[in-house]
Amino acid sequence: MHKSDFDYQPDKDDLPKNITFWIIISALAAALYLSQILV
Repeated sequence: MHKSDFDYQPDKDDLPKNITFWIIISALAAALYLSQILV
């Protein structure tokens, strides 16, 4: 097993590896939130 740059520890990490997934979800949520305000 190679060590990653930030020393990833799966057993201590509660968040999923794909942070980009949550970035997309939060972006969509923000877009919906803003659309509800601006309407």
